[in-house]
Amino acid sequence: MTKTILGAGALALALTGGAFAFGRGGGGHGGCGHDMLFGGRMLHTLDLSADQRQKVDDIFTAHRPKLQQLSATDKTASQAVADELFGTGDVTAKDLDTVFQRAVTAHNDLMHERLAAALEVRNILTADQLQKAASIRAGNSFLIFPEGTRSRTADLLPFKKGGFIMAIHAGAPIVPVAVQGGRDSMRKGSWIIRPVTVSIRIGAPIESAGYSVGRRDELIAAVRARIEALLAEGPV
Repeated sequence: MTKTILGAGALALALTGGAFAFGRGGGGHGGCGHDMLFGGRMLHTLDLSADQRQKVDDIFTAHRPKLQQLSATDKTASQAVADELFGTGDVTAKDLDTVFQRAVTAHNDLMHERLAAALEVRNILTADQLQKAASIRAGNSFLIFPEGTRSRTADLLPFKKGGFIMAIHAGAPIVPVAVQGGRDSMRKGSWIIRPVTVSIRIGAPIESAGYSVGRRDELIAAVRARIEALLAEGPV
């Protein structure tokens, strides 16, 4: 599955990578395992308000004790299946069925609690945030203008940080795309559209893996340098 974030103007960013975690695991909020549906990386891309962030923390704080208990039970039950299956001596189908049913029950209990927490999180999201979350899950493309506005010259403006933060949280590489010629099609302050020839150069992907949000400026600098190099090559 592919996630894509594209920026226009002087820069396009393409993010590609695997889907968000959708399975078992401890998760970020003290073993809540909420990464299954609304994971930390997912929530970071939804631009939660301060009030929403507080509500999310309250939700997972309330569910944490039960989730930790159920997670431990699930792990123990799963280990019991493995111990029975790979242990020494004879093992019958009845023996396996007994421990397997316990494991299924333990896992279902854990999943139900996770889903209950996820539903509470869902209920505090806006329609736009839910649509964005669905698009991310589906691997749809996103168009981003990192400069935020058009430049009156051919020089790049400072890049906004939002798209890069999303790339870091998604753990996805960034594909820089340099666009030249489009600025002349509609001059700033004018509604007249003029015919122009647009040149597009696509650069090699830049990995965001290994960058933290605290190092986002380093990632921005790396992408900006790549874009400047593409622009220096001139029109195609």
